[in-house]
Amino acid sequence: MVSSTELRNSEGEVVSRQQTLNDVMLKIDSLCLQNGMSYQRTAPIQVSPGIWMFYAVEMNDSCRKHGSCRQRQHFAIEAGGHLKLA
Repeated sequence: MVSSTELRNSEGEVVSRQQTLNDVMLKIDSLCLQNGMSYQRTAPIQVSPGIWMFYAVEMNDSCRKHGSCRQRQHFAIEAGGHLKLA
């Protein structure tokens, strides 16, 4: 796991922690909206350069109609400045 004081982007370059987290949270929020998930904008965890773990709720029929919603762990891979679900 990457040190909390040193974050790296997908190219392995050291980046500012706060700027990176804000940028990644915005990208994850957009990614979740595109994939029918609800993301509460909690800080993701960088598990490897360019790989982020976050928690989100899948807004499926069971969640929408019956309130049976579960927050689950998801991973996003950063490639070319964009995030994709793993």
